[in-house]
Amino acid sequence: MKEKKNILVSFSGGLDSTYLLYKNLLEGHNVSICYTEIENNSSKVIVEKFCVERIIEELRKDFPGHKITIIDRYNVKIDIVLSNNMCFKQILIWLLSLVYSTKTEIDEVHIGITMNDDINPYINDIKKIWKLYKKFYYNNEKFPKIKFPLYKTPKYEIVDNLPERYKKLVTYCEDPIIISQDNNIVEFKNCGNCNACKTYIFRNFRDIGCGQFNPPLKLAGIPSLSKGKKKKNDQQK
Repeated sequence: MKEKKNILVSFSGGLDSTYLLYKNLLEGHNVSICYTEIENNSSKVIVEKFCVERIIEELRKDFPGHKITIIDRYNVKIDIVLSNNMCFKQILIWLLSLVYSTKTEIDEVHIGITMNDDINPYINDIKKIWKLYKKFYYNNEKFPKIKFPLYKTPKYEIVDNLPERYKKLVTYCEDPIIISQDNNIVEFKNCGNCNACKTYIFRNFRDIGCGQFNPPLKLAGIPSLSKGKKKKNDQQK
């Protein structure tokens, strides 16, 4: 068994970050979770929050003796868009959110970038940016390392190793269609037109159990994230 560590994971409710959480818990680590809410895409945020909550609930059932902590939920609004590729804008926001979430004892920060991701070739640049953020950290001597444990892992391996019950809860659509919602239930379907939807359809991930939200699935929310600590950061790019 590996040495037990306190690991902070950037979690979106997607396939990669869900598997990263599951893998860390399977290895016996304590896991803290940071979810960053990007307000510009309100429907995606609604779906992500519900999926995140359901996945965390399942993880707590499967790993009752493990510590799973939701540290913070950050609200961010991108006022000026300079790039058409959302993943490159998101990563900078995630990094800053992670810095402000490491005010407890964290040994490592993990981000679920896989072999197939467009941003994979820029991992060394991301590490350099992370080092620049060190000055914002409350204790420079204990600034945690950032790691990408899945950067050599292909998507199909994640699909093969993640249990079915989690695969059915992951979200991937960039522009989901909200059909109805109230305080506890959200009903939605995937758009089928965004790059993420097309990728999942092309790779047949949807046919083997990933994000089975078509037909629409009703998800019940859990108060832990919805009513958790909330911080607002308006960031211009």
